Amino acid sequence: MKPDIENMLVTVVITTYNGEKYLAEQLDSIVEQTHKNLEIIISDDASSDNTLAIAQRYAVNDSRITIVHHEKNVGLHANLGGALSSARGTYIAISDQDDIWQRDKIEKQMAVIDDKIAVFTDSVLIDSVGVPLGLTVLQSIRLKDRGNCTRLLNLLYKNVVSGHAMLFHRSLLAVALPFSDELIFDHHLALCAAICGGLVFYPEPLVNHRIHGMNHTNAGLALAKDERKKTDRSQRLARREKLLRKVRIFKKLQRANLSAVKAAGFPVDEQSLQDLVAIAETADRSVHQFFSVSLMWQLYEFGKKHPYYKKFNLKHCFRLAKGEAWYAFFGKLGF
Repeated sequence: MKPDIENMLVTVVITTYNGEKYLAEQLDSIVEQTHKNLEIIISDDASSDNTLAIAQRYAVNDSRITIVHHEKNVGLHANLGGALSSARGTYIAISDQDDIWQRDKIEKQMAVIDDKIAVFTDSVLIDSVGVPLGLTVLQSIRLKDRGNCTRLLNLLYKNVVSGHAMLFHRSLLAVALPFSDELIFDHHLALCAAICGGLVFYPEPLVNHRIHGMNHTNAGLALAKDERKKTDRSQRLARREKLLRKVRIFKKLQRANLSAVKAAGFPVDEQSLQDLVAIAETADRSVHQFFSVSLMWQLYEFGKKHPYYKKFNLKHCFRLAKGEAWYAFFGKLGF
């Protein structure tokens, strides 16, 4: 029997910090959602402006709103993680303080999530005064293959999931929390969902995502194209290390409460999880080596299991298998 999604409780978690300029407009778009059975948690991270007063004004008029206020700044991940832990909804949606949701965002996402653990959508980019910039988040990152964007290997290499455009089953929190500052929360949630239950992409943009230079994430979208193209050897090394850090989160995921996801009826891709844990362990052992043949072949074999992803070819795996000693040696030669 299909669950009654129209009456299912959905928790919306809004993290705020000095967001007085845009918060009211976003709260209007949330309290007016066509899906009415909502719990709205506003978690304020010690704002020094009128953010808390604005939130309290809305809470007086809407019993669905609960406010959490931190006396001292705890940071995005701690603020968000604490609010998510207290969520009571069967499904959870994360909201930025400065965006504008389409009024039917939750309704449309609930309608298509089906047997997946999470759903996400694209977002229209707007400027500080709400004027559309003429492209979406996924267009700005040049995503061409939307058909494969929810697959594990694609997400491992490049995140396309924005937390503000995501809705997921609460069982995902059992494996995703606590967040680590090594990886931004929306990428962490996307990778966990890819292993535990899968994601579905809803093609219609349901969020107006504001770019104004003070965003927690996606602030780089406001940079000029030539600025984004600048790179050097140290940045290439940093990208390699970032990829391997993503792989290492699966070691934590293996120790997480996978039974909660299974009990909720979502499948766990245990073979991919085992493969990624083995890659993480090899990467940890070989980071100080000149080159790791075993890491190269593990990456290559994993890529062969996911033939839709062309970047995980032998040449690319060879690059990823270079250790710190390789970069130090060739750095001295001026490469």
